[in-house]
Amino acid sequence: MIRWRRPYPWTFMDIVGAIFTVVGTGFAIVLAVAVVTTAPRLEELSGVLAAAVFLAVWLTAVNRLTRAGIYLSDHGVRLRGVFRTRTFVRAEIAEAVSAPAELFGRPTARQAIWLVLRDGTRIEAPVQERTFYRSTPLTKNSGAVLAPSRFAETLTAVNQHVA
Repeated sequence: MIRWRRPYPWTFMDIVGAIFTVVGTGFAIVLAVAVVTTAPRLEELSGVLAAAVFLAVWLTAVNRLTRAGIYLSDHGVRLRGVFRTRTFVRAEIAEAVSAPAELFGRPTARQAIWLVLRDGTRIEAPVQERTFYRSTPLTKNSGAVLAPSRFAETLTAVNQHVA
C-alpha cells in the first residue's frame, strides 16, 4: 500500500475545515436519522432532499479544500487540488521551484510551489507562501497557505524527494 504524507504540518485553515467536516457529517447523520424515524409523506421530502443535496455538496467542497496540497510517497509526488488530483512519478519531475501563483492566467501576490516536469511543463501546486500586504492584492485561496519559513522547508523537502 502506498502511503502519502504532507511535507508540512496542518495549517489553521486545515483544522477549521476538518472541524466543519466533522460537524457537517454529524448534522447529516442527525438529518438522516430524523427522516428515517419520522417517515414523512413524499410531498414533505422535497425540503429534506434539498437540504441533503446542499449538505453533500458542502461537505465534499470542505473536504477537498481541507485535503488540498502536496503529498509525497516512495511512488512520487501527488498534487491534490479542489477539483483535481494529479500524481507524478519521481522520474517525471525535474525540480520544484517557487514562482507567483496564477489566477486565471494572471500572477498573484503570493508565491506558489511549481513542479517543473522533464518535458518543460510547469504545474502549480496548491501550496502558497503567506505574504502580508497593506492593500488587498490579487490572491488565490485554494490549498495550504504557509508561513515563509514553512514554505521554504516544503520547497526544499519536495526538491530533496524528487532528486
